Amino acid sequence: MPTVIVVCGPTGSGKSTLRARLVERGAVGIDADEVARAVVEPGSEVLASLVAAFGDDICDNEGRLRRDVLAARAFGSAETTALLGRLTHPAIRAEIEAQLASAGDGDVVVVEVPLWRRADDWICPDLVVWVGASAERAGARVAEEGRMSEAELRQRRARFDFEAQRHEADLVIDNDGGPEALAKAADRVWSLALAADGKGHRRA
Repeated sequence: MPTVIVVCGPTGSGKSTLRARLVERGAVGIDADEVARAVVEPGSEVLASLVAAFGDDICDNEGRLRRDVLAARAFGSAETTALLGRLTHPAIRAEIEAQLASAGDGDVVVVEVPLWRRADDWICPDLVVWVGASAERAGARVAEEGRMSEAELRQRRARFDFEAQRHEADLVIDNDGGPEALAKAADRVWSLALAADGKGHRRA
């Protein structure tokens, strides 16, 4: 049975960089955002259900999802946000579960997710790591990568209760420092993962 680490936290906090550092140390990486993009590829059942629910114009002329249009429409109310979850989460969960099932005994698998709560957990990790950063530092990272505007980042941070995740995590990393500090944090996470076999939440 593999050892499973969940890495969660706000956009721009450095979750992906931490996941990459752990992969360099030998972990198998799973990115929930990448899975979410894969399940809405043109021709997929999930994309067809989204079009039926939110309109044809959420796709471009090539049939690809316009994520900004979907986000503006889906996050307009609690009802449409819940609908988005019902249409996408089962496929995302099934793919992540399949990747976890394919991991070998003794593997360390790091799953990067934007949101995680112990109350509705299905990944059943051995270790939960919350990565955070100040709004200013997160905004600078997102701007450098060109992923979204600072206004979009503020809206996303306000939409979700990231502090609740922080309090439920086994390890909190405040990632306002540079690459060296995050590398040291990755070393600590890796050591904890190697020591977690037989002691994590999944086996409690």
